[in-house]
Amino acid sequence: MIETIGISQGITSLTEVHLKFNLTRTQKANFFREWTDNLLTLDDKEKKVLDIALRILVRTFL
Repeated sequence: MIETIGISQGITSLTEVHLKFNLTRTQKANFFREWTDNLLTLDDKEKKVLDIALRILVRTFL
């Protein structure tokens, strides 16, 4: 059975991340290429959906 726990309970430090998953910090400037690549622009329908989602989030959490 799989148990889901919050990150704060499962991993409490970057050292633990390294030990459990053998992950290390990268120095590569293009690690998140989607931030810098030329991506397609959103069409009007997608913008409208995101606007509605934002309004719901604002109403719910602010």
